[in-house]
Amino acid sequence: MKTIVLIFFVLTSLIVRAENSGQLTHLPPTKKPRFKVKNISWPQKYGQAEICLWKDDKYAALSITIDDNCRPDHQWWLEQGKKFGFPFTWFVITGNVGRNKTFSGTWEDFIRLKEAGHSIQSHSVTHQNNDNSRSDEAVRDEYKNSKDAIESNIPGNKCLTIAYPWGKGKTALAEEYYIAGRGTVGTPNQVNIINYMNTCGGHLNTQMIDAVLGNPFKEPRWLSNPRYKRGWLSLLHHSVASGSTLKARKNSTAKVLSFLEYAAKNKDKLWIDTFVNVAKYGQERDSATIKILEVTPEKIRFSLGDNMKDSLFDFPLTVKVGLDNSWAKLNVVQSGKPVKGSIIDHNGKKFALIQAVPDAGVIEMFKIQ
Repeated sequence: MKTIVLIFFVLTSLIVRAENSGQLTHLPPTKKPRFKVKNISWPQKYGQAEICLWKDDKYAALSITIDDNCRPDHQWWLEQGKKFGFPFTWFVITGNVGRNKTFSGTWEDFIRLKEAGHSIQSHSVTHQNNDNSRSDEAVRDEYKNSKDAIESNIPGNKCLTIAYPWGKGKTALAEEYYIAGRGTVGTPNQVNIINYMNTCGGHLNTQMIDAVLGNPFKEPRWLSNPRYKRGWLSLLHHSVASGSTLKARKNSTAKVLSFLEYAAKNKDKLWIDTFVNVAKYGQERDSATIKILEVTPEKIRFSLGDNMKDSLFDFPLTVKVGLDNSWAKLNVVQSGKPVKGSIIDHNGKKFALIQAVPDAGVIEMFKIQ
């Protein structure tokens, strides 16, 4: 009897350990590509499934971020978000909120941004000197307290990412509180070797425009440059509509508006979302596995899992499934609950795009006559 109990205990421990080993809060950096970057592909067989590189099978990803609170710019960015339908990410210096209301704003200001569909994330408490020049204890307080302040003052807004002050951070400490961090290296992120705890992020300056986007905005070079093929571009801004002179304001707003118009024209290629959502999708995708469980003429079942912590990584991945052309409509459920699914046509063949959360249960697709 004791032997049986011991065996049961050992097996149970192994199972629990195996489950917990896959619950990562971030992917470790790598110099070796996690996968080979390919063009948009299409399953060759009925019932075959693959995880799309980006949401909705877009070619590349874009996030637009604003640092340092910039209260005078809030209304301008709200208007652009509404005009273009883009969500922006505000990296907030929490210790300044309410202290200098004219520039840094109040928590009510950031609640307003959140309610308009934007994301509020951390830019530390005080934005003091380069984190690497400060003690671990001081930096840990900056990372933890800024996260706590945002989540306690903005209901429903999870603070999961940080933009390091001056672009330099102690990633080992940030890993204790965040799933991703943004630096200030002004290039796109190479999609198969993204360092999620220190992602690239750059200003929309002349160098970035010429080297990455093309000048004027014509062929977006980061979409065609082999080095950044299908990558993630994360732009950062400070004061745009609140320059010291009328000329400065006109120049900066004109430049940013040109980019927003360029992005809008390329929405068929670009997935434009918050920094935190792109960071979630990328890490889920990079560690995900998919398994086909059942394929019949009327139904397709598959499972989707990843190595990320489920309580933090809950963003749906887009899964593309090959269909028979007799599928005119479909119904999709995950663990019995409806999820988004659509049918698209490509070169005379039909495919489904399914939005499913990893580790949230079996996905079932049903053909509707």
